[in-house]
Amino acid sequence: MARTPTARPDGRKIRQLIWDTGYPLTEFARRTGIPRQTIWNICATSRPTGIRLLKDIARGLGVRTIDISDWEDDGDRDGAAA
Repeated sequence: MARTPTARPDGRKIRQLIWDTGYPLTEFARRTGIPRQTIWNICATSRPTGIRLLKDIARGLGVRTIDISDWEDDGDRDGAAA
């Protein structure tokens, strides 16, 4: 079984970017299709998180995955700034 790539999220930055959208966390979660509790957990800890989930959050925020985590793959084509 292939290992799922992970990265450490920058919870503080993700919280700030969500705040900057003007949406409450619940609305941001609804718009991205990610459970509110999942986003809250990512923001509250810096545990490794699946890169697919981080890419979905980055896309919802209009940033690149590298902007909200320690992901170093410069081939990140899924972010808005790519």
